[in-house]
Amino acid sequence: MHLLTGLRNVEEAVRRLGLRAGDRIGHGVSLGVDARDWCRRTGSVPIAVEERLLDLVWEWAWYGREGHDPPAGRGSFLDREIACLSAKVFGKPVPPYELEHFVECLYDEWVLRQMEFPNGSPPKGELAPPSLELVRDYLTSADLFERGQETEWIDPGAEGDALAALQVGVRRRLGQIGIAVEVNPTSNLLIGDLGDLSKHPLWRLRPPAGMGDAPPLSVCIGSDDPLTFATDLRAEYQLVHDTLVLAGCSEAEAGEWIDAARKTGLAYRFTVPWQPLPAGVWQAHNANTAPFPLHPPEPP
Repeated sequence: MHLLTGLRNVEEAVRRLGLRAGDRIGHGVSLGVDARDWCRRTGSVPIAVEERLLDLVWEWAWYGREGHDPPAGRGSFLDREIACLSAKVFGKPVPPYELEHFVECLYDEWVLRQMEFPNGSPPKGELAPPSLELVRDYLTSADLFERGQETEWIDPGAEGDALAALQVGVRRRLGQIGIAVEVNPTSNLLIGDLGDLSKHPLWRLRPPAGMGDAPPLSVCIGSDDPLTFATDLRAEYQLVHDTLVLAGCSEAEAGEWIDAARKTGLAYRFTVPWQPLPAGVWQAHNANTAPFPLHPPEPP
């Protein structure tokens, strides 16, 4: 998956589902990946044409919603790539603002009912605005579907600054709302091919020491599917604790971080109304000290 896809999925889940204070985002690893490093080392990424188009339209719309200018040269890149990819999918270049409305229509139950989707035939006659024609074609054309599923190979090497800025913006939005990120260490290790837990993005989500290079988020620990991953919550806490100690944290520092994550899990549990975390729960980990080493020190 392209990192931009992950950021879009997180932001759209928050915005479209109306997530609010006390809710959680599961996994959320795209929020913790070092975007610039990811772009440098990843190499070409295969992605469906449709997925890439939706990613770029989301990014284009994000700048407008947030009132931010894109990084130098990124605006013209988006206009050019959106025109090219929309021509591949829809058979003609489509302006970004029409595609933004097209995406909004796909999430609009009223529009879908007007299209008699998912059952029945689409209404006949002229449809306006033009984005509704895109919706009709998208829902009914097998050729359009097949074109959208063709593979594009994307080299993200030049996208580091743009993705880093987008990541900071999405993280800041979650923090302002009061949404926590639930990390599932064993699941992420096995599925995400992280190598070892010291490389887990959670250390950038909530650095054990220092503020890091992006707005910190509240983090809680989960076990995902205990049967599938042969683990439980106690084992997950132990893994995180051991990683902290191996990376150079003292037992006391590791215990403080674990305790803060535990309190976050209790505050963000689904069984009772949400209550804000007490002041200072994460305070010990926001001191202006040396950042957490993302990789354990080499053994002597």
